[in-house]
Formats: sequence, C-alpha cells, structure tokens
Amino acid sequence: MSSMARILHHWRGPLHLTGWLALFGLILLNGDDSYYLARLQTQILWAGSALLALMLLASVLRTARAPMPAQPPGAGWSVLGAVSAFAPLTLFLITGVTTLTLNSASFSAPGARAAQSARIAFNAAHPPPLPADGYYDLNLVALYGQREIPAPIPARVVGKLSHITPEQAQRHLPNHAGPIAMLYRHAIACCAADATPVGVILEGEAVAQLNAQPGNIWISVEGMARDGGQQPRLILLDVQHWREVEKPAKPYLYWLNPDSQ
Repeated sequence: MSSMARILHHWRGPLHLTGWLALFGLILLNGDDSYYLARLQTQILWAGSALLALMLLASVLRTARAPMPAQPPGAGWSVLGAVSAFAPLTLFLITGVTTLTLNSASFSAPGARAAQSARIAFNAAHPPPLPADGYYDLNLVALYGQREIPAPIPARVVGKLSHITPEQAQRHLPNHAGPIAMLYRHAIACCAADATPVGVILEGEAVAQLNAQPGNIWISVEGMARDGGQQPRLILLDVQHWREVEKPAKPYLYWLNPDSQ
C-alpha cells in the first residue's frame, strides 16, 4: 500500500465527517435552508451539525494519537466509527424526507390543509383590536385556516401577482363581474418538494392597475378579505391599496407555522 493510501485510510473517519459538515455548512451558512426546509428541519440540521463538529474533533484527536498501521486493519467497527458513519446519513434523511409532516390533507384544498395545521393565532370570528393602520397583517395560510369569515376582514397580505384570463375567470367565478387577478404564494410542510400554491382572488377597481403590471412581481395588498362561497373554497380580497415589494427572505409559507410572514 502506498504512503498516500495509508494516510487516507488512517484519516478516513475525520475526512468522512468533514465532507458531511462541508455540505451542511454550505446549506446553512449561505441561507439556502430557507428555500426548501421547514423551520423545525433547519433547527435539527443546526443541532445535528453541532454534534457532528464535536464528533469530528473527537475523531481527529483519536486518529492523531493512534499510530499509523503499516497495513490496513481488518474489518471491525468502533462505537465512534459506527456513529460517524450513520449519524450524517440519518441527519440528511431527516432534513430531506418530505413525508414526515404530511397527511391526507396534503392533497386536499388549501383550506382543508390549513385547518389541520398548527394553531392559528388570528380568529376571524373573534378578531383582536384593529391595528392603528387599519389592517391585520395576515398570510394566505392564516386566511384559509379560518373556519369561516363571518364579516370582511381588513387584511394586509404579501404574495406574487398572477394574471387571470377571462376564460379562467369564467370557470372559477362564473357570476363575477369586473376584472380579477390572483395573489399567491407556495406553502410547505417539509421542503420545496411538497410545496403547494395558495392564493386569493383580487377584485375591485384597483385590479385594473394590477393587470397592467408584469406577472409574478411581489406585491403587498391591503383590502377586505371575504369568503367567495365557492367549492373548493376561494377567498376574495377587495383591493384598496397595493404596492410592489421586495421578494421576502423566506418566500415560502409554512403549514406548521401559519402565523409566520
């Protein structure tokens, strides 16, 4: 066996852990986790990476103190070696598997899935005092999580603008008069692989201005949200004010944390 092969074999444990830590560090330090991991998974990834760093330190100290054998040792496992081999893979699977937080509601209408998500602080039936600016800051998951909207809600919602063709408008809102558009975002339970679009129909005179804008821009809309009375459920937002905004640092909404913005 060559000297280089002996060195690589001797240090295989620390090198193995270093590779996994480099991957997890690239994801976390660049902020890429916010694009496809839910908050709980990010927290698990941080905690697991910290544990792997301690294991790497222990592995380096153990390897540095051990004499380099002239020939590779026979097959066998140490406790540290076994944990070093399987812990990173387990962590990778936890942060990558999309079925851990899914249930039958995952394939239902947004309202059904939102209703089964974590507790929503805002309650349209018993709303808190109206903020000084006259609008509640709500996201689309929180809106669809309401069992009912007994009276229009003054809401401020952020999302992406999508234009609706007359044919689409006639299909979804056959009795609606006037221009409409859609405000939407994607919501995730685990990661981007299970992202589901959630949107409200924009109506009102201001929609004519919105329809003159390019599609898929991020906007903040203020208006009155109400149930549209359709099945599957559609929420309509009568636009009073709107403005273009920057893309949020975390563009996805979370089924498990419906009050996040």
